[in-house]
Amino acid sequence: MLSTLFTARLSLSFQYSRALSLGIFKADNFVEIHTAHQANEVLLKEIQLHIAFCQEWGISEQDLQKVPESTACVAYTRYVLDCGIKGGLAELYTALAPCMLGYAAIGKMLGSQTPTPNNPYQKWIDTYAAPDFQQAAAEFSAMLNRLFENVSAKQQQQLQHIFTTATRMEIDFWQMGLDLS
Repeated sequence: MLSTLFTARLSLSFQYSRALSLGIFKADNFVEIHTAHQANEVLLKEIQLHIAFCQEWGISEQDLQKVPESTACVAYTRYVLDCGIKGGLAELYTALAPCMLGYAAIGKMLGSQTPTPNNPYQKWIDTYAAPDFQQAAAEFSAMLNRLFENVSAKQQQQLQHIFTTATRMEIDFWQMGLDLS
């Protein structure tokens, strides 16, 4: 059960890293490069955590690479990449926001609670509650705010549509994990 969830999460993380790299490519200044790089750096730590979890369950890194991406993962990550390829940083970061900011909020909330003894998810919680992840999310949020400063009313509507769609896809991804599909 847990292994299915983490193999699916690894597929998403792989594609999410590609999208953050697109953010580096599309950057117009060093702050924009740093923000995408910082987010990608904490994502790589997350990927290593998920690989370690899978190895604990007897799934090698080679086996992980053979696992096909779920339909929910393909739909979500290709949507994010498409937003970034067709649009600018505002569109890309808006599509990435539900995942990045959602995990930061969940990590912060769960990390503030007293740990449950023998919680199999504690390392996961610690990763998203960690100062480096929270800092990367704060920088990401600040970047979004800067990117939104001078958008037109039409672009604001487009960004709202992107955010709403990406949020629905994030929910579908979580549901896929819950359904173990």
